[in-house]
Amino acid sequence: MELSSSDKERIQHQYDALAKKTLVGEAKSHRRTLAKRAAREVTFSDLSESELAQLFTTDEYYYTALVAHDMATGKI
Repeated sequence: MELSSSDKERIQHQYDALAKKTLVGEAKSHRRTLAKRAAREVTFSDLSESELAQLFTTDEYYYTALVAHDMATGKI
């Protein structure tokens, strides 16, 4: 069964309306997500020293001293 041109046009308009609603809804959702993220963000300059200290770690390895000793004695 072939659709008439007016039926095809009506279906196309219905699809266009649904697509537009979907895109508008996604845009709202994205803006809401960005607003929530911005509300939680804090600049580094606003952090206290103790909060900054929690953002990094320093690894210390025992073998570093051994390598330095071996380099100094010419073993490496």
